[in-house]
Amino acid sequence: MVVSAMSISKEVMWLRSMIPNIAVYSSRNRSHVRLQAMTNPELGYEKPNAPEADRVVKLNYCSVSDLMSIDSIGTKRASAIIEYREKHGPYLTIEDLRQVPTLSQALVETLVEKLDWSFNGYFVGPPQLVCANANRLGEIIKSPVDLILTSPPYWKKRDYGHPNQLGQESSATEYVRQLCDIVDSWIPLLRLHSSIFLNIGDTFCEYSLAGIPALVEVELQRRGWLVVNRIIWSKNSGVPEPLSYRLADRHELIIQIARNREFYSDTSVLAEYMGQNSNPGDVWNITSGRNDSKHLAPFPEELVKRIIHFACPEHVCRTCSKPFRRRMEPTFELDLKRPQARRAIELFNRAGLSPQHLEAIRAVGISDAGKARRVQSGSDKNAEHTKKLAEEAKQVLRGYFREFTFGKKRQIGWEKCKCSLDTMPGVVLDPFMGSGTTVRVAHQLGRISIGSDLIMPDI
Repeated sequence: MVVSAMSISKEVMWLRSMIPNIAVYSSRNRSHVRLQAMTNPELGYEKPNAPEADRVVKLNYCSVSDLMSIDSIGTKRASAIIEYREKHGPYLTIEDLRQVPTLSQALVETLVEKLDWSFNGYFVGPPQLVCANANRLGEIIKSPVDLILTSPPYWKKRDYGHPNQLGQESSATEYVRQLCDIVDSWIPLLRLHSSIFLNIGDTFCEYSLAGIPALVEVELQRRGWLVVNRIIWSKNSGVPEPLSYRLADRHELIIQIARNREFYSDTSVLAEYMGQNSNPGDVWNITSGRNDSKHLAPFPEELVKRIIHFACPEHVCRTCSKPFRRRMEPTFELDLKRPQARRAIELFNRAGLSPQHLEAIRAVGISDAGKARRVQSGSDKNAEHTKKLAEEAKQVLRGYFREFTFGKKRQIGWEKCKCSLDTMPGVVLDPFMGSGTTVRVAHQLGRISIGSDLIMPDI
């Protein structure tokens, strides 16, 4: 809502009593109280504990005293940061922060690591639960979704006793056809950047695996879907194998599919969540926790968290539906838990290499220096001086050269659309919700969540 500067105080006092971290921005003699309303009134918003909540100061919600808790920020600088925000609106990029008159370029660089760039306060209501057949959700759910994450019933594994259930088809081919028909029925729910994650299991039938995951992938590709990722969910324990000639099943497959190349993903957020510097890879070792629900095969919460961090945006424009993407900048901070990183730093310092060598290493990467130039296809478009510095570093660092190409990244703002800052959280849908793990975790991570099933769980 928009209120005048004369009447804002009462509304702000009431809203702040309800929302501790609400932000008020002033622009062109107007103040905008960022309390968003959902298109579907049954779903509200709140900004709960998101991954960024662990950072020191929320730049777009902080007070002068909050900012003064940071080294090198006194009353004058803190007041200047707040005044700029009130005049121009929330900080979205590092360039916005550089416009504050009292902040030097060097100081801004040191501040970035200590800031949370969240810019909108949301009220996320409880998950919306729908008792319906999965192939009818396109008719029932009116709000578009950003991510579908679900585990359809496996073929011939369990009979849930419902006449319309999936999984009791007479053949694997019929099961695959029915499942892909259901997936196709979700197309009207998807935004341009949406993707679907399917936990697909196989079935051992007549002394052979049916090959369900492969059959599903081939059929979905035939229908125009892109198979983007294939994640191996590795488990340390599981159901005992009764047949002595078969190995115990200790993994499951999760495939990511999308309708076009514009799908949203953020490996940097996933890597940060998993405590890694580089791409986390597609083999995830996750042990299922204790199952206190009545459902026979619930998702582990950790699996859901990783997928939501990776594939569901925090902010989506309510006007054009474009997701806001993080602006990331590489650093030369290495993971000191790795002995290779510690050795790389030792060699670098011993040889007296310079910051210019670091920049050259990052510029050329591992494909344009040393032996890699003979066996890989890199860009090889760097300046001769840059390539010379990189080669010098390569001669000193040898195999440890690559350690500096995978340094940590830091967020320096958001890539946004050209619309206003009227945004909403990403929406997660689980059409086979089972015990409700997906919708529960999505809500905890600040996303709007919708769950559906033929037999509604008691959650």
